[in-house]
Amino acid sequence: MVFSGNSRIKTWRTIYGAFSPLNVLNRSIEGATIADFTRTAGQNIIPFNPAVIVFYGGDNEIASGSTPEGVSEDFKRFVAKVRTGLPSTPIVFMSLIPSPAHWELWGKMQKANELVRKYIEGRKDLVFIDVSAPFLDKGGVVRSELFLGGRIDLNAEGFRRWAGILKPKLVELEKISTAQKIPVSSARR
Repeated sequence: MVFSGNSRIKTWRTIYGAFSPLNVLNRSIEGATIADFTRTAGQNIIPFNPAVIVFYGGDNEIASGSTPEGVSEDFKRFVAKVRTGLPSTPIVFMSLIPSPAHWELWGKMQKANELVRKYIEGRKDLVFIDVSAPFLDKGGVVRSELFLGGRIDLNAEGFRRWAGILKPKLVELEKISTAQKIPVSSARR
């Protein structure tokens, strides 16, 4: 499985252990946008022929002034680019999550999540996984204790909660991919 995303994935130091025994390759780029991943998919994702692509991106765009619609369109272009080399590999979109540093943008991020979810709905090759719930308290406010320095990037407990949501779903996707004889990359970096 190739994980691709911005600093939220790049800084995940325990990613390999968190998803063991799944074979995981972290091909993330700190500070990147979805457009960056679209441009580099031919070098960063497609050559690894992954069984599943797990993608996180869009919050950098919102923080830089992009619209939720822009994020959704960027993701559609990313999917189109990946499909040029991997026509049936499942692509998982991890929902955007709130952060204390960008709390005022959470409404726009939620709208971007909804637009991407609607685009994915009903497709067998795309999966939307909402990973935002653990980052909100019962009152719907961001939980700063799950972020390094209480700001943007996740701390160990934040990553543990992400893995708790993702791993069961990724294990199931890997079983489906294996049953369909889609090769699983065993490369690690």
